[in-house]
Amino acid sequence: MFRALRPGGAYLVIDHRAQAGAGQGAADSLHLIDPAQVMTEVLAVGFVFEAESRALANPADSGSESVFAPGVRGATDQFAHRFRRPRV
Repeated sequence: MFRALRPGGAYLVIDHRAQAGAGQGAADSLHLIDPAQVMTEVLAVGFVFEAESRALANPADSGSESVFAPGVRGATDQFAHRFRRPRV
């Protein structure tokens, strides 16, 4: 994505929030990801963090079930992070 965007281009990541420190296992089995893991990986390639939105947050979601589980499907706790490719 970094190379695909022009300098100054925005990159938005929206995903289902895993519990802090959940690791790759939660991504593989539950389709959830720790926002800190996303932050680390996206910053490592050169993007700059700009903003976070809590508009898709659902604190009632425990983050312990698959995003496809009937009780949570469509009501997961999600995060949105906006990054930007530096102009320089």
